[in-house]
This record gives sequence, C-alpha cells and structure tokens, in this order.
Amino acid sequence: MRRLLLIAGLFAALPLRSATAETSCDLQGAWQLVSAKYDNQPAAPTYSAVKLFTKTRFAFFGYDTAFHGPLVSDADRLKFFSNLNAGGGSYVVSSGAWTEKIDQFSDPAYIGMSITFQCVREGDRLIQKGTIPIFDGGKKVRDISLEEVYRRVDRP
Repeated sequence: MRRLLLIAGLFAALPLRSATAETSCDLQGAWQLVSAKYDNQPAAPTYSAVKLFTKTRFAFFGYDTAFHGPLVSDADRLKFFSNLNAGGGSYVVSSGAWTEKIDQFSDPAYIGMSITFQCVREGDRLIQKGTIPIFDGGKKVRDISLEEVYRRVDRP
C-alpha cells in the first residue's frame, strides 16, 4: 500500500500538460492558412496562404483570392500583385518559438530582418503568434500583432 501511495505521489508531482497543446515546435511540412488576425482584426475571408518548412528553410505565399482571374490589363496585374505577398529564408527553433531570417520577400523592406514567433501546436494545427513591423515607403511606421492558424496538409 505504501508503494502504491509513493507511485501516486510521483505522478501527482509531474507537471500537468494540456491534452491538446503540444510542447514541441515541429514545423516541417506544408501548412494551409485556416484563419488569421492582424492587429486583432480578422483577415479577409478571401485571403489564402500556404507556408512550407524544411529542416532549416521556410517559404510562404499568400494572396487575396478575390483578385484572381484573367489579368488582361496593367491595372488588373497591379491589383493582383499589390495583394500578393511571398517570401522565404532560414529559421531556427528554440524554446517554444522560432525565428525566421528573411532572405526573400515581395516587399524589399523586410529582407535581412529576423522575426521571432511563438509556436503553439494543437494536433494538425500550428498557431503562429508574434509581432511584425509595417513599412510604408521603406520606412517602419509601426508594429502589429499577428496570429495565424495553419492546418498541416502534408507531412515531410
């Protein structure tokens, strides 16, 4: 009986963990954006994005699907490309977060920056939280909060 109480006491002393939240930040694979908030405002429901991670590299592509279709004129192309963002670079994971070093980006103001994001995994979901700078004419004007929820669509 004493041994049973000792074992029960050891289990009781273990840190409690959420049944759904995972502590590891395994990013490798392909991820489809499910929802997003920027500055606590929901992204347009027509915004679509994918994010890809290898062991050390990442790439992303996003655009507003409301602007797709035949790009016949320069105005059509300008509208489409002004609503597109894409980029990539390297990343490292450390202590429940990852830091992206941006090597390519559709807005050159971001190239060379390192941005750290909190990593929360819940099953096939990746919740990316952090703060990103906003630029206007190549000059930083402010920071905004970012919260993106992705669903894993492919395993490495």
